[in-house]
Order: sequence, then structure tokens, then C-alpha cells
Amino acid sequence: MGLEVVELIMRVEEEFGIEIGDEEASEIVTAGQLHALVVQKLNLVQPSKRCLSSAVFYRLRRQLMAMSDASRRDIR
Repeated sequence: MGLEVVELIMRVEEEFGIEIGDEEASEIVTAGQLHALVVQKLNLVQPSKRCLSSAVFYRLRRQLMAMSDASRRDIR
């Protein structure tokens, strides 16, 4: 795992108040896999008026934008 990936995992842990183990982190290859792991860790199966999956995506995107030169449109 590169330093940028480690920084991203640390920011995600901080942003969502979760812990991602080294073994779990090493299996993450795509942003979709990271999204799925965060949703799983947060147990987002509760009824809500807003789409919690979207909320996770937008928070992840905000962190990715903060760490890179990617624009909002680049991260989908």
C-alpha cells in the first residue's frame, strides 16, 4: 500500500468514525469497494429519509478531492 492510500484510509476512518484493518485496506482496489466497506462498517441499513449510500459517496468524494487535484466531475 502506498502512502497516499494509507492517508486516504486514515481520512476515511476519521471522517466516518470507523476503523479499517490492514487486511481490509489491502483488499480495496476501487472507490466502489471503499464505498461498500464504509457502508458495511456503518451498518447503513436503517430507515432514513435520505439516501445514506449517497451521503457516504459525497463524503468520500470530498476527501478524495482534498487529497488530489481531481475535480468533482472526475470522481463518480
